[in-house]
Parts: sequence; C-alpha cells; structure tokens
Amino acid sequence: MMTWFQNLFQKGLLRKKNERMVKVAADLNQMVTRKEKTERMVKVAADLNQMVTRKEKTEKMVKVAADLNQMVTRIEKTEMMVKVAADLNQMVTRKEKTEKMVKVA
Repeated sequence: MMTWFQNLFQKGLLRKKNERMVKVAADLNQMVTRKEKTERMVKVAADLNQMVTRKEKTEKMVKVAADLNQMVTRIEKTEMMVKVAADLNQMVTRKEKTEKMVKVA
C-alpha cells in the first residue's frame, strides 16, 4: 500500500504528464490551424492571381478594341476623303468639258 506522500507524488506526476499532453495537443491544434490558414491564403492568392490575370486580359482586349475602332475611323475618313476627291475631280472634268464646248461654240 502506498503512503500518503507517494500517492500525492504520483498524482503530481500524472498531473504533469496530463499538462504536457494538453500542451502537446494544443501545439498540434495550433499547427493544424496554421496549416489550414496557410492553405486558405494560398487558395486566396491563387484566386487573386487569376482575377488579376483576367483583369489584365480584359484591359488588353479593351485597348485592342479601342485601337481597332480608331483604325476603322481613320479608314472611314480616308474613304470619305477619296470619295470627295473623286467628286471634285469629276466636277473639274465637267467644268473643263463645258469650257471647251463654250470655246467651240
């Protein structure tokens, strides 16, 4: 049979072991929590990277669309100027023909 002192000593050792086990469990829990947070942060970072990539692609597409629109506008203006020049040339030709006809008559 154990003496009163041995019993208290054994309980103290058990308490210390329990305290160590609780501390180890808490440390493990903290490590798991950190790992989960890290995994979430990695996922969020990947999502953000994907969003930034999409935004950059969208910005590039908008720029290309604006450049294309500007090119089309220039082409339309050039076509109008060519048409105006053709009309003026035709008017000058008619005037010259009319002047020749007036000289002949």
